[in-house]
Amino acid sequence: MSIAFIDIETTGLDFVKNEVIEIAVVLADPITERIIEEHQFFIEAKKGVDEEAARVNGYFVGKWKNKAQDSHEVARKLNTILKNVDEIFAHNAAFDRSFISAFMSNNGIDKENQPKYFLDTATIAYLFKRTGYFTKVSLNHCLDKLNLTNLRSDKHSALEDARLLKEVFFKLIKKVEIKWNN
Repeated sequence: MSIAFIDIETTGLDFVKNEVIEIAVVLADPITERIIEEHQFFIEAKKGVDEEAARVNGYFVGKWKNKAQDSHEVARKLNTILKNVDEIFAHNAAFDRSFISAFMSNNGIDKENQPKYFLDTATIAYLFKRTGYFTKVSLNHCLDKLNLTNLRSDKHSALEDARLLKEVFFKLIKKVEIKWNN
């Protein structure tokens, strides 16, 4: 039994015209909260990168030249990993899922064989926004408000964010349990 925490970096915000350039999956035990496995994939962009995306994630065309993996192989491996977990979590899951679905489809994995459900930690955080606990539900804001050390560098890393997402998830779940048990 394991839970997947997934994060991606992209060349922009539009899953139709932009590309996935980094994917990270952290698998954790839902009981011990310990990391079981980590996977990180780098994909070289075939198109350009939006200026704002480059500012956020530090990517430029050619950055992964020496460590980029074949996109078809990444899609196959990613699909295998995600099909063997109990739940998949992302922060702003609609964004990640739309890009991952497009990436998998563009690399030979039809929609019927892709993971169907991504659960969203931003939605869980939103439950507490309504109570005033959170004023925003961004990953950074959640990290700060939950008193988790924010080790994020100036440039996003999918693996770093997937690890941080795991921490946010387990803290949020404890807050939900406390809230509903009282």
